[in-house]
Amino acid sequence: MGKRARTGCALLCGMNEGSPQLRVGSRRGGGYDQSTSRVATSSTKVLVIDDDPIVLEVVRERLEGAGFVVVVRDEPLGTTNVVRDERPDIVLLDIMMPALNGERLAALLRSNRSLGNIGIILHSSKAPLELAPLVEQTGAIGAISKSESEGEFMRRFHELVRGHLEHTSSSAPRKA
Repeated sequence: MGKRARTGCALLCGMNEGSPQLRVGSRRGGGYDQSTSRVATSSTKVLVIDDDPIVLEVVRERLEGAGFVVVVRDEPLGTTNVVRDERPDIVLLDIMMPALNGERLAALLRSNRSLGNIGIILHSSKAPLELAPLVEQTGAIGAISKSESEGEFMRRFHELVRGHLEHTSSSAPRKA
């Protein structure tokens, strides 16, 4: 396993760099209690974009375990077509990717009116204070640091999704 893969997994799996165990999706020790969620997860589709395959797998397991429909993508190029075809409610977007970084991709998604009002959540190993200005610049609905525990990741993810879905359902045109 390469250093980048170990680091990404260490951040998401709650491991230290020298830790001998891989705890993918562990529910023990501060795990997320999905019974407290009020988000309609069974119909909420999430597109996860990250160039790290371990991060993709860990996040997929967490979100599917919480009842979300999950589509993963390991490269940013071609994402507009995937969004158009899949119609996700939320895009969880790594901001540090080769070829096309997440900030630029978020701007492209926002500028394409035909894609609708997708909720973009930035996902990065950067510190939360570094992510705050990026949320503002990109028009994202929020950000989650990859260093968050599983419980905190899920709590924050549900909070952002709930807010986005409530906002979009209240601002959607009413059918007669």
